[in-house]
Amino acid sequence: MIIRSAQPTDVSEIINLTCLAAVGIASSYPAAQHQITAEMRQWFAAKRLIVLEDFDQSRVEGSWYLDRLGVKPEFQHQGIGIKLLQATKKQAKRQQDQQLSLIVFTHNTTALSLYKRQGFKQVKLIQIGDYPQLSQQKSCILMQCHLV
Repeated sequence: MIIRSAQPTDVSEIINLTCLAAVGIASSYPAAQHQITAEMRQWFAAKRLIVLEDFDQSRVEGSWYLDRLGVKPEFQHQGIGIKLLQATKKQAKRQQDQQLSLIVFTHNTTALSLYKRQGFKQVKLIQIGDYPQLSQQKSCILMQCHLV
């Protein structure tokens, strides 16, 4: 990640992102960092991590990974998710990545529809084992979008 001082030419983007932060959030990083580290493993019971193994190992190598994108319910369906996604694509391009990837739960049809409209394609269906905190969500989809 490159961190630099803001430039006068950044003002418009900073204002837009600051306004979006009040109603939504997007978090992203290199896909190689999408994993449960040895340090994290010491905090979770091994039997709980086993059921998340396929999820943990699923990534599009060499891509920028969108970890989360959310918009407050009262602001949904106003294009904010698209703007956050576009900002994430810009960030990926700045990092010289050719692809953006993400994982979405199969029951999240609103998000799936948004991602498909924005050029994402399914890479892999991921099954999640018996995990108490994810009792409703038994599968998710790894998706990718090639950046132009």
